[in-house]
Order: sequence, then structure tokens, then C-alpha cells
Amino acid sequence: MISQNDNDTFMLLTFQSYLANTLDLIFIKDTDLNYISASQAFANMVGHQTANELAGKSDFDIFEPDLAKRYTQDDLKLLESGLPMKDQIEPIPDQNGRKSYSSTSKYPIRNPEGKVIGIYGVGRDVTAQVQLAEERENRKLSRQMFEGVIEADLTLDKLLIAEGSSLSHRMIKADTFSETMKFLAVRMIHNDYAVAFLNFFDIEKLTHFYKEGERDFSHITYLLVSKADYKWIEFKARLYFSKITNSLRITVVLNDLDEEIRDKERLKIKSEIDTLTGLYNRESTISQIIECIGDSAPLKNHALLFIDLDHFKQVNDQLGHPFGDTVLQKIAEMLRLLFRKDDVIGRIGGDEFLILLKNVNSQADASKRASMIFRTVPLYQVKNNREIFVTCSVGGAMYQGDGKSFDTLYREADQALYQAKKKGRNTIVFHES
Repeated sequence: MISQNDNDTFMLLTFQSYLANTLDLIFIKDTDLNYISASQAFANMVGHQTANELAGKSDFDIFEPDLAKRYTQDDLKLLESGLPMKDQIEPIPDQNGRKSYSSTSKYPIRNPEGKVIGIYGVGRDVTAQVQLAEERENRKLSRQMFEGVIEADLTLDKLLIAEGSSLSHRMIKADTFSETMKFLAVRMIHNDYAVAFLNFFDIEKLTHFYKEGERDFSHITYLLVSKADYKWIEFKARLYFSKITNSLRITVVLNDLDEEIRDKERLKIKSEIDTLTGLYNRESTISQIIECIGDSAPLKNHALLFIDLDHFKQVNDQLGHPFGDTVLQKIAEMLRLLFRKDDVIGRIGGDEFLILLKNVNSQADASKRASMIFRTVPLYQVKNNREIFVTCSVGGAMYQGDGKSFDTLYREADQALYQAKKKGRNTIVFHES
């Protein structure tokens, strides 16, 4: 049978072992609010190697004055009332210079007669939860707006929270983070973006991010928010290591960026498009052609067509610029109908157009396709009882996977256009290398 002394020794050793190994922030103080003992985790938090170094010290010996004053005031209230203080969110020091928080409960220690002879406290690091709450408050997202929050334990692959106006009504029934992301990819994310989404939120990749020091990042995708309505949504994520569960966790906040992204896209398109014809403008046309020939494999063939309307100045001078603008719009519409969507079609000057025919088999093939222009142009118009015929001349140059620069290709097409005009206009000429 174990004696009382042996039992007391066993209990003391057990308690000391608990203090040495627990991740909880535990401390014990006397009624003078000097530390008697603490857990190793608490000692490490305040920058000490062992808990014994805290013995006899007060909060003012350990913490900065503002924190010490706050802790002391709370302790004095507890000693005076004798009532515990539970789950109080308090700031705690962090050696990495980040704001950190603890959920702390404090209790009175009483002797057999019921007299308060000290206090003890138990705290848990809730920094990530507090930061999330602050982010939600700062954003003040309306429930009428799209929002959502996903929280998960990545070490255990366990889903903790999946809620929000467009998450909850989808009835995500998943126990793991992996299943949740797969559900979103299959059921809610547009097919064009599903694979990238799954790759981004792969647990092994996220774990690697954390090991490399990455904590905050975001992924933008196209998410279904109603029966057929997709929106651009930012998945803003934060990785953190939970001292409570000793595991890697993730918090993901979903933000509606649809209007912002669409505005940017409209501005981008506006900056690339010729306002009169709706074709690409000069800068955008040249940029896309340079990108295409720069990315081309050695065996890829493309043809550059330089189109100039014949005697167009007379149309403007005799019939007015508004009529001339109408002619340009009709020409642009014809070019869009004649050529493929993949081809680059742009207006680079008053009555000048540039077209890159992508992936043609040969110059003969390019010439055959370019000749379709003459089936719709000359353009016949009637204005003030006058018959107007608008024709065009075309100069062509071939890119045959030879690394030819845009400047060279453009100069060759321009020279071929000059030859087409010398031949009497309303014809096509290709540059001969």
C-alpha cells in the first residue's frame, strides 16, 4: 500500500512533469502576485530558459509596463472577489515581433479553511482566431455580399469550419480539407480553373509553403455562386502552427473581387481596342504579333498582311469623315468575318490594317486565304446619289520559323504593299525573299 508521503511525492512529480511538457501557458502566484511556479511553455514565452527563473518575480519584472499593469489589475480583482475569470482574451508577448493573444482563465487557490492563498492561470494561444475575427470585423462584409470562411487542420487533414453565404447553402458535407477542396473544384469552380485550384491547395504543397516561411497568400479563381452565375473570388489564406493541437492549420477567407477584376478587364480591353472599329489598336496589334512569333516553334509558319484602302483620302474629302468612318467600320466587320478568331486583326492607322494569319501551311495557302479579302472588298456604297467603290491593296510577308523580327516582317510587308500599289492597286503581292 502506498503511503501518504509516497502519494504526495508521486502527485508532485506528476504535476512537475505536466508543467514541463504541456503546451498550455500555466502560472501560479502568491497573494503578493509574485510567481511561485509556471509551465515551461510559459517560461519560454517570456524569454526564460526554465520556469525556476520566474520564482519570486512579479509581472513588472517580466513584462512591459502596459501588459504588467493590465495583468496585475485583473489579478487584484480576482483576489478581492474570490471569483474566477474565464476565457479572457489577453495580449501576450511574442519573440518574433508579431501581435499574439491568449485565451486565459484564472482561478483562486484556497487553503483547507477556504482562505485565498494565491491564484493560478491557464492560457492557450488563440492568435489565429483573434486575427481572423479582426479581419472579419475590419472588412464588415455584409451577408448580402459573397463571403465565406474555411478553417482546417492540415496535419490531421480535418475540416473545422466551412461557412458563408455561398458555402453553407451548398451543403458541403466533408470531414477533411482535401474532400472540401475537391468538392469545390468539381461542383463550384469553373472547369478551366479547377485543376489549378486543386494543385494550389494541395496539403503537401501548403506544408512546403509553411516550411519555406510562407504564411499569407491568396489564390483567385472563378466560382459558381448561383445556378449559372460565376464570380471572381479571392481565396485569401493564412497558415499557422497551433500550439493547442500541435498541428499545422489553415484559415481561408473568401472575398468577392468580381467587380474589381471586371473593371480592370474592361479598362484593359479599352486600352487595347480601336474605339472606331472594335479591332485591336496599333500598340496591341504589334504586341500580339511580336508575342506570337516570339513563342513560335521552328516549324511554325505565319503570314503578315498589310492592308491599305485605295484612294481613301478622296472618300473623306468628298463625302466627309463621318461617311469615311462608316466605311472603316464596315471593312473591320468584313475582316472579322473572313478570318479566324485566333488570327490577329488590327487597325494600325487611318485606313491601314494589319493581320497575322497564324499557322499557315505555305505562302500559297496564305495567299489563297488573303485573296478572300477581294471577294468582299471592293466595298460598294451609295451616298448622295453617287456610287462609291472602295478597294484595297495588300502586301504580304512570310514568317517561316526563321526567327525573323517583327520589324523585318513589317518592312517586308510594307515593301510588298508598295509593289501592289505600283501594279495598279486592288491586288495582293507577297514579298519575295
